[in-house]
Amino acid sequence: MNAIQLQRNLKRATIFVTKIRRNPNDTIFDLNCGAQVTVYHSTGVVVVRGKIKSFENTKKITKAMEMVAASKMRKA
Repeated sequence: MNAIQLQRNLKRATIFVTKIRRNPNDTIFDLNCGAQVTVYHSTGVVVVRGKIKSFENTKKITKAMEMVAASKMRKA
């Protein structure tokens, strides 16, 4: 997988590559969402590391909605 293929796969999610680091054994792509994709040349394995910020924000909103619902149930 090269940078162009990775960019095509991520285009729908509005995630793009901000930095590319090439090493003898692997290539590391830093993404604008805070995640990191590592492609190992010898095996072709792709590893995604890091948390995606939008997932964390969605988790916080869901937790807040659960707390509001719980307080409404107590009042009823």
